[in-house]
Amino acid sequence: MDITQLITKSLLGNLIPMISKKLNIPEKTVSAVVSKGLPLLLSALSKNSKDPKQAESISEAISDDHDGNLL
Repeated sequence: MDITQLITKSLLGNLIPMISKKLNIPEKTVSAVVSKGLPLLLSALSKNSKDPKQAESISEAISDDHDGNLL
């Protein structure tokens, strides 16, 4: 099992229903978007993190703009 599958499985149990309710869309739709979008996001982060300048930008974005809340 790869990291994408691990993250998706943990999201399916907890976050999918919350996202569905918050956005007022069916859980099935949220699940489909997560299962398609998460690998793309992780791939882009992986690619960008190999460049030291991009890695620093990612780190700064997380530090500056993320309050710790998943939603």
